[in-house]
Amino acid sequence: MAAYLYGAVICYLITVASGQVCSFPPNWRDTWLINGFQSILEYQVTSNTITSKGTCQASGGDNRYLLLSQSFDSNDGQTNCYRCLVFTVRHVNLLQFKEAIVCDPPNTDGDFLDSLCGRIHNSNILNTLIRKHSVPVPCPKALHSDLDFSYDRGDGTCTSEDSKIKKCASEKSFHIQMGDCGSYGYSGEEAEVQCLADWKSSLGYWLFVKYGESDYRCMYYDITAKTMGMSTDASCIGISIIYNAPLFIEWQESPTSVQTVEPCSYDTFFTQREWSDLEASSIYRYDLSTNELVVDKLVSGVVTYTETVQRLTCFQKIYTGVEHKQQFVAQVLNKCERGYQCLSFKRKSDTVIELVMGALTSSSANACSARKMSSSLSQKRILVDVNADPVACPLPGIYSVQQQSHACSLTVEMGCSNPSEIELKECDMIKSTMQCLASWSEGNTNKIIISKKNHPKKSNCYSYKINEPNTVLQLDEGCNNQAPNILGSQLYYPPFKLHSVVEQCKNGLTVKSSDKNYQSQTSSDKNTGNRLQQNMVYLLVSAVTLTLITTRLP
Repeated sequence: MAAYLYGAVICYLITVASGQVCSFPPNWRDTWLINGFQSILEYQVTSNTITSKGTCQASGGDNRYLLLSQSFDSNDGQTNCYRCLVFTVRHVNLLQFKEAIVCDPPNTDGDFLDSLCGRIHNSNILNTLIRKHSVPVPCPKALHSDLDFSYDRGDGTCTSEDSKIKKCASEKSFHIQMGDCGSYGYSGEEAEVQCLADWKSSLGYWLFVKYGESDYRCMYYDITAKTMGMSTDASCIGISIIYNAPLFIEWQESPTSVQTVEPCSYDTFFTQREWSDLEASSIYRYDLSTNELVVDKLVSGVVTYTETVQRLTCFQKIYTGVEHKQQFVAQVLNKCERGYQCLSFKRKSDTVIELVMGALTSSSANACSARKMSSSLSQKRILVDVNADPVACPLPGIYSVQQQSHACSLTVEMGCSNPSEIELKECDMIKSTMQCLASWSEGNTNKIIISKKNHPKKSNCYSYKINEPNTVLQLDEGCNNQAPNILGSQLYYPPFKLHSVVEQCKNGLTVKSSDKNYQSQTSSDKNTGNRLQQNMVYLLVSAVTLTLITTRLP
């Protein structure tokens, strides 16, 4: 107990003497990774502690910190170990530090922080901390290119023609492939490299990367000499002298061999806007600087960011003979894979496009073949203009229902308080507000794109048929005419099986078509409200599903 009190008093005296509050910068407080013996270790940095290093007792200039860790042994009693950690901030995602340690010092008076930190010299090990949940950064332009290279692991230079660096769709990644050189005992390997931190020191340019799925590497490179030294672990030790690095690389630009045909371009209707899929997980945009269609995907996790996953250059336009439908063969960079892909654009409304992307193939000749565009190999996306304004909802009216297990009534008002809004009310209180973003007709089926008003970027497709005894408005994911079981697990509310009469909007608002070119309204559409007044209504409501089932009265 006496030893513990002694340590606590010393901590207090050091903190008071420093005249500063000892805490780490707010943007350091996170989980960090460091190279350990045969594994990657995690350090948790809080406001004043670092895992396995101790609690901060004092701080000085130049990112110097005095930490105390205490341990107890039944034979030796309590041990107080003090560490000086001197940090260098290389990047928001990367810190480096050196340390000096002393246990049970005889005296901690005076300039103890300065004296302990004075024991750190150039020979002390340089430790590298990389933020565990780093947001990737753009790779150096010199390495985000198509390169050929030779490499040396210490036993000779491998000049295999299979050794290549290839750029990926994302500027934050590149692909590296090392050819096999059995004569030197080098086995080939390849990995996708994701750039996490870059900085310039007095020595030159540095890059820290994620190498493959779970490994990390540090690189030191010379742009002028086109050389690079790479570590074989997550440390940045022993690579500043490039030629002596565990892996030495010397590169040159790859000769270009791009197949070309007559110039082609995508429809300006598509290229002059940005588009989002219904899940708001991908953005489709046209990059005027490179003349590429670019697909950016939202990466969600502990941190959220967008990353380019595809780049598609128009290669050949194919005549379809179908109005409002265009088809192209595109040269594709799909993540780090290259090939050709068929793109089929079909305008559904002024703000909606159906995009079908065929299977990736190595040849442009068969990219748009029936097999590559089959439903089993292709991907269909409904894209909505990200700047689309809400449109008037079809089927305007007040749908009044009563929940059997609740005293309050439940009403659904479509296009009443606002022509473009759908309000779900319980006890006359609005529980949820949705808005109509687009609508169009396909035969006797009508489609509506609906989003929650407080989440306008994410939307759902609904469909309904009005030329049948029952009128059903239900979720139709992807607008594929494959509405799911309405009583499935997606329901957030219990099903309501109630009957009442559909009323007209009290303020007399009526729906107006805002999509004359692509949306056809029949006379039965316009008279839907009057016809529904004669029907019995059953309403099923969920957070994502609104179903109106009408049964004609005898």
